[in-house]
Amino acid sequence: MNLFSKIFVVFFIILGFFYFKNNLVDNFLNSKIDDVKKRTNKKIPDEIIQNQDNGDNKIEKKVYTYFLKETQSGKVSFLAIETKVDNNDDTLKSAIEALLEGPGEENKRNGFYTEIPSGTKLLNIKETDKYIIINLNDKFQYGGGTDSIYNRLKQLIKTVSQTKINKDIYLYINGKQADVIGGEGVIIKQPLTQESLFSE
Repeated sequence: MNLFSKIFVVFFIILGFFYFKNNLVDNFLNSKIDDVKKRTNKKIPDEIIQNQDNGDNKIEKKVYTYFLKETQSGKVSFLAIETKVDNNDDTLKSAIEALLEGPGEENKRNGFYTEIPSGTKLLNIKETDKYIIINLNDKFQYGGGTDSIYNRLKQLIKTVSQTKINKDIYLYINGKQADVIGGEGVIIKQPLTQESLFSE
């Protein structure tokens, strides 16, 4: 075999080596890329998706409670304050409990206050298709004069009415309908409406 033939054979061997090497590397890399794609696009099992909603991520809703605030002109207004509660909570109960708790510290600094006495508790709520009974303890009716009692009743009426518009509202104190409340014997007309009290 002459020198030219030897050079041609060596060149052919080297060319074949690089050809097979490149093909092998490309095939290997492509297989790895396919594996990554398959893992990335793998469907998440249904049980994992369901377990994501496990109650740890609290979904909130808004309720509105009415408190008092004196305007620059000296007139007292009833203004709603937004409170966020758990989405699973009963809206009416949450609104009343927020009302009885009173305005928060920041709202107090902004001039909001309540006429509902400290220690007033919601004993229970009874609701039918036609009416709602709000049963409070007797702390609700004591402390302050006639104006204070009317204002706390307005707070309650406005707060309950914004969640239950088309139902009659009755106030009970310790399980009995409250037609006369307070040390001064304030008479109220039930079911409670804005007309039950002084006109605004």
